[in-house]
Amino acid sequence: MAWAEGEKVWPCAYDITRKFTMDSDEVGKLVYEVDVQGRTVEDAAMEWAKNNEPKWREWSACATK
Repeated sequence: MAWAEGEKVWPCAYDITRKFTMDSDEVGKLVYEVDVQGRTVEDAAMEWAKNNEPKWREWSACATK
């Protein structure tokens, strides 16, 4: 992140950013759905989120505390 004091102010945001991972296959599939299949970014992202809830819930666990 850009601000040296940011982690003190937003520790959860920094934690999520550190945990966030998406491999090139996942990104490529999402890009294909939008660029080739004509889906909206919102629809592709929402479907990904529904199908990968355990993954993003792990990333964002600090937000539920």
